[in-house]
Amino acid sequence: MAEEYDPGKFYTKATDKRGHSKQIRFSLPPDVAYQVGNLVADKRYPYLNTHELVRDALIHRLHFLTQLDPDAIEVDKLYRLMVRQSEVEERLASIDASHQLLENYNKMFMAVQSRDEFLSLGESVRATLHESKDLGLSSFVYDGLLTLLNRIEAHVERLELS
Repeated sequence: MAEEYDPGKFYTKATDKRGHSKQIRFSLPPDVAYQVGNLVADKRYPYLNTHELVRDALIHRLHFLTQLDPDAIEVDKLYRLMVRQSEVEERLASIDASHQLLENYNKMFMAVQSRDEFLSLGESVRATLHESKDLGLSSFVYDGLLTLLNRIEAHVERLELS
């Protein structure tokens, strides 16, 4: 909110002047969500979606609070706290997804029966390991996938020997 505040302005942009933004997720009571939807649908207002209305309302409320008592709330600290909370929630979701991925691969290992199925599963695990940094896999999941790949390769060797 470095620019000069205008109470009549609709603050709908998702980025600052440098193109930066942070995603923050939250829930609303159903009746409030209904009111937000009605305001967005009302063409007298420039909101294209609920995100724009919520951004506008948040900026106006932050301005109101800082004018009410400038020492009571520091906008930058509040913003950083909200961003940090959002980042933690995203990281936790990523960890849950990584663990689910490992669990799914382990279930597939238990279900496959033929040599070709094991080879295909091994290739999938290798590809996942190759993309592990982009996927944000934890070291626990990465190590679990390596262990699984070793089990797959050992199983394929046993199938070839029999």
